[in-house]
Amino acid sequence: MKYLVGLRVSAKVDKVIASGIKVILNNGRRGFIHWRDFGPLWDLKKNSFTKGQILRLVIVAINEKGEILLSLNRVNESTLVDPTNPFNKSDDFAGTLKCLLKEAEDLFNQFN
Repeated sequence: MKYLVGLRVSAKVDKVIASGIKVILNNGRRGFIHWRDFGPLWDLKKNSFTKGQILRLVIVAINEKGEILLSLNRVNESTLVDPTNPFNKSDDFAGTLKCLLKEAEDLFNQFN
């Protein structure tokens, strides 16, 4: 799997350390959530994560070594566009809707 900035992923908590949370992505690749993602509440929040816990995250950076930096707090941020989302482009909505309606109508007609 190719990892890109903006991609939403699920990962298991591997270890909570002073500087953040180490996680394991589905294919065994490792990632990291820096403590700054939690802001000044990190010292309180870090105890709420347990090994094996599944988190829904967004990739915010991939450094030159290929290390994946993730965020829990920014997972719903609209500026981090998921590159795998077919609706991530700013195409004309009316055209997209027309195409989807045509596909739905064709599928519906297959069952009649």
